[in-house]
Amino acid sequence: MSFEIKSFEHDSFAFGDNRCAALDSGDGSPKACLDQLVAVTEDLSALFDSHPDIDAEEPWFGWAFVAADGTVTHEAELYPAAASQPELRPAIATYVERVIAWFVDSGGEPGFYVNEEEEAGSRAVEALVAADPATYLPLYLKFLEAIDLEHTCEQHSVVRRLADQLSDEQRQMIRDTLGRLSGGEYFPSF
Repeated sequence: MSFEIKSFEHDSFAFGDNRCAALDSGDGSPKACLDQLVAVTEDLSALFDSHPDIDAEEPWFGWAFVAADGTVTHEAELYPAAASQPELRPAIATYVERVIAWFVDSGGEPGFYVNEEEEAGSRAVEALVAADPATYLPLYLKFLEAIDLEHTCEQHSVVRRLADQLSDEQRQMIRDTLGRLSGGEYFPSF
């Protein structure tokens, strides 16, 4: 599957880095976008090694989905919209599982980041947990175990955004995971 990495001017970009893999998404529906994402991420190692616009030593880019009519959907918009549809959640989870596998297999180096503060997959797994905490919190805990907590910035915000949507028991599961992984050092106020 071919695509190019390019810059987009779009309100969805939370940070200054707006480099995205521009994937054709047909009709632009969440399902069409996810179908493309799942197809292109089937083998992240091969993707990073072979794509001319990706620096395999430092793969930093997000995902943008370009519909046939030219409409652009950034991943920040896609994941919450798709996660609100239960039948699309497994595709989002597949992407997150592939990102987790990349982090685990690569030992976290190089990482796979959307920008200097946000790990790839972060928005996807957050949307899943927000939509169905009972089902997807274990996936988020695996995600936390896979990333480099010592250098993360975005997970502080993600944990705080999710906290209000979780039960006391679920928040404790996050605390226990963070405590085990970092001795509580990186998320002291959660």
